[in-house]
Amino acid sequence: MLEYGSLEEARRFVSTPEASNHVTGRAIDIGPTDADSWLSQHGADYGLCQTYANEMWHFELSTEPGGECPVMLPDAS
Repeated sequence: MLEYGSLEEARRFVSTPEASNHVTGRAIDIGPTDADSWLSQHGADYGLCQTYANEMWHFELSTEPGGECPVMLPDAS
């Protein structure tokens, strides 16, 4: 939390285990940048969508394979 200055600011980037889709297996963080770029272009083919505008590495199962991704949220808060 000290890195972000406040709990509210940290919540924009870090979720609790109770609220994280990583814990349920419905979210992944991916890198390097080339992989992020590829998944941004092709992820919906597999149901994976970039969820937050401020986290280019974070993808969640947000649509049916081949569907359309929902509009990104500004951040995780």
